[in-house]
This record gives sequence, C-alpha cells and structure tokens, in this order.
Amino acid sequence: MIGGIHRDRPGATALAAATGEPATSLGNDIWMSPGVSNAYAVGTDEGRVIINAGLALEGPFHRQASPRSPAPTKAVVISQGHPDHWARQLRITRQT
Repeated sequence: MIGGIHRDRPGATALAAATGEPATSLGNDIWMSPGVSNAYAVGTDEGRVIINAGLALEGPFHRQASPRSPAPTKAVVISQGHPDHWARQLRITRQT
C-alpha cells in the first residue's frame, strides 16, 4: 500500500484545511484564503478573478473567508492540474 508521498514533501506538516477564517489581504484588492491549496481572489473593475479555487470540500470555507464582492466572478485561473487547485472551480462555474 502506498502511504501518500505528499506527506513526505517539505512543508507537509504545515498543510491544513480551510476553516472559513477571514481571508488575508495582500493589498490592492488581492485576498488569500489559506487551505490545503490556498485560494486567491483578485478584484478588478469588471469583477472578481479567482486563482486556484481549491478543493471542492473547502469551497464553502473559501467562499465564507473571501470578502463579498458586488461584481460577479469573471474568471477562474488554475495554476496546476492537481485537484487541490481546481476541484472547487466546478462549483464556482455552476453558481455564475
């Protein structure tokens, strides 16, 4: 049985699921919601851009953590093909 090589990588002990705690402002209307894969929200004049939507099970927590935006989500950018970066994107797409 394979034990999960992700547990042996550097920084593995710092991995933690999203909790819904308020996102951290990185300045210029850029927000980070920590989780197994951090999710980012960037405000633009046309609407919000999500970068790395995160795990599907973390979706409600990332959504709760991000500041409310009067403008709709206009784009979702995925930096990698791993599910911890894109799985929540399916839910975002269905809601917009």
